[in-house]
Parts: sequence; C-alpha cells; structure tokens
Amino acid sequence: MKAGELVVLVNDVQGVVAGKEGRVMSVREDAVLVECRLEERLHFVLARTWDLLPETIYRRLLKEIGWRYERRPTWAYDRALALYSLFRNLNGEQGN
Repeated sequence: MKAGELVVLVNDVQGVVAGKEGRVMSVREDAVLVECRLEERLHFVLARTWDLLPETIYRRLLKEIGWRYERRPTWAYDRALALYSLFRNLNGEQGN
C-alpha cells in the first residue's frame, strides 16, 4: 500500500463500518492512516494493513462471490467469504 491509494475497510475500525472507502494518507510498517468521509465530515482512521484491501481487489472479490459493488459486505459472514476468496486467489486455487 502507498499514500494516495484507494482502499476499503474489511473490518470495523474505530467506529467506521466495514465496506467504507477511504484514501491512504500515510503508511508506517503495519499501521495505515486512512482518510474516510463520514456523512459531511472527514474522519481519519488508524488501521492495520489486514483491515484494508485495495479498492480494485475488493471489487474483484465482490464480483467473484456474486455481490454487486454497491452492496457492500458488512456482516462477519460476508467479510469471511470475501477474505476466503482472497486467500484462495493468492494460493492459486481455481473457483467454480
């Protein structure tokens, strides 16, 4: 991850729900400062790298598990499906 990249939270972090988009402001080891827009205000979230996915990968995963991008997974089961799909892709396994 690098500054300026669009990301999506895959876990709830500091009161910001999973599925929320943001822009990476700073990266330090495994901590990432993300700027998210909540209603009319900007909110800065200090997240771990495992709490985020780049937006392009997030869209691809949602498409693979049959979700439209506008319908974001916000429940633990849906996040688990998305993460399972990611790990399956990283391991080179072919899905149905």
